[in-house]
Amino acid sequence: MQTEDLVAVLRALAPEDGAVAAEVETDGDVAVLRLSLGSRWAVVSTPGDWWYELAVDGGFSTGEPDREPSDDEVRAVLARYVDLAVHYLAHGGTEVRRRWPRSPTLLLRPPGDEVVLRQVVGARLLRR
Repeated sequence: MQTEDLVAVLRALAPEDGAVAAEVETDGDVAVLRLSLGSRWAVVSTPGDWWYELAVDGGFSTGEPDREPSDDEVRAVLARYVDLAVHYLAHGGTEVRRRWPRSPTLLLRPPGDEVVLRQVVGARLLRR
């Protein structure tokens, strides 16, 4: 899937709720959907192959690799990540601190699901 196709998919998936601010942009060949509501924000991004990512404020993110996805697979993963982003904006998540590994995680609990976002090392250093 080409970048312009990804942009069209993300625009179609962006929430139409006027309370959620949504911007679609590109960074090279990466398509990016930025969502925000109040002080919370979430970003869904992908170049269409190799990887997908959902990142939220606080430095938490999740992603998955996919070297040669079909167009339907790309749409499905992006739809899931946008749904998770909207859920995060509306409901937040639960930060979980464990002894091992020491990095905190953020637990999202959309209906019938549970998704763990991990905090990247750089974000932990900035929060101290």
